[in-house]
Amino acid sequence: MTLTHCRTVVALCAVATLLLACDSKKPPVTVPPPAPKAEPEARVSTSPISSAQAQEIRGNRAFVRKAHVPQAGETRLASLEPLLGKYPQDEVRFLETGVLAQRLKALMGDQYATLVKNLGTVGPLSREGEVWSIIGNRPHEGGNEGGAVVIDPVRNAVRVWLLHDGTQSEFTDLASGDIPWPPDVKKTMANVMSPTASR
Repeated sequence: MTLTHCRTVVALCAVATLLLACDSKKPPVTVPPPAPKAEPEARVSTSPISSAQAQEIRGNRAFVRKAHVPQAGETRLASLEPLLGKYPQDEVRFLETGVLAQRLKALMGDQYATLVKNLGTVGPLSREGEVWSIIGNRPHEGGNEGGAVVIDPVRNAVRVWLLHDGTQSEFTDLASGDIPWPPDVKKTMANVMSPTASR
């Protein structure tokens, strides 16, 4: 091999080495990771909520508001005034017939029957300030089953406290605001549950 051939071979080797060095300086080719799978969207109920009925939790009890819409010519709760001092089991069974029974059924639905049972042992319809009320319990089950019905004759509305299986619920057909619990109802709640139950 002549000197020229040697120089040519050396030059070619140098070029090859240089090309290999240049290729090694290229950044490595990276493959992007696959896009994460989209999480399924949470299902949102599209059922309309009636403005006339709302349910929430108030303190330690469920609260249901179902506003009463008066109809032309209907009997008002104020018509119960002659029954003050009388018991629901007297000749006028006002928890089972008449305007109060109709209003309670419309407000409470299938809980109405439980309320009637829970007022098996009950006091008379009593006036306390501006409201009237009856308070009672289911015979021999006073610690777990009880109830109270409070009537506001001026606003033609009712408010109910129900204790069933040791759990409290509250119902009202007043469109907004509250009928105040009279002192005897608060006392009953406190005695049955705890001092905080009468709030």
